[in-house]
Amino acid sequence: MDTSAADTAVEETTHEPTSDGDGSTTEAESGGLSTAKIVVLVLACAFLAGAAGYLLGDRTAGPPDSAVDTGFLQDMITHHEQAVTMASVTTASAGDAVVRDMAREVLIEQRYEIGLMDGYLQARDEVRGADDREVMGWMGPPLAIDEMPGLASQEQLDQLQSASPDDQNELFLELMIAHHRGGVDMAEYAARNAEDPRVRHLAEVMANVQTQEIREYELKLAALQSG
Repeated sequence: MDTSAADTAVEETTHEPTSDGDGSTTEAESGGLSTAKIVVLVLACAFLAGAAGYLLGDRTAGPPDSAVDTGFLQDMITHHEQAVTMASVTTASAGDAVVRDMAREVLIEQRYEIGLMDGYLQARDEVRGADDREVMGWMGPPLAIDEMPGLASQEQLDQLQSASPDDQNELFLELMIAHHRGGVDMAEYAARNAEDPRVRHLAEVMANVQTQEIREYELKLAALQSG
């Protein structure tokens, strides 16, 4: 599949709220098929075709590489893994059905992207980063891993785990808004500076989809807080 179709979907898709007739219902509140889901379905098809060619192509030359490419892939896998952890907790026990559905989207999207990034590392004869490594040196000063932009602290993760179903709704959205903002900064940098066009494309898609999801989370959070 030509990935230009996926690019078009990302660029043209917006998260405008829909009305139920009285102007009071947003897309996030309705529980219908969200824009993020539609985008991810399109991207999954595009990336599956691209990844197959990528991994089965010329393995002697290897893909274009740089510290940005490898560093982004390793650090974003770590970043995604925490999102998957938070989403797994929320999918199981959040009180609001729409919030649970948003958490399921995170599981689908980010598990898929983790698999793709693992494949891109494998094509470079690289592996995931060590748990005790410094991170973010590919786009600025190196940081301790728990200082990666957007990561929740262990205390926040414990709060999410122990929260009541109603409290978990808002806490998940607050944590994911911050998490996505950190991820968007990382992805936008990689989209501009990675050497491999496939890595740049993946990073661009991540930035666009997560930016749109932030808007959805903010709408749903505002609805919960006003209700």
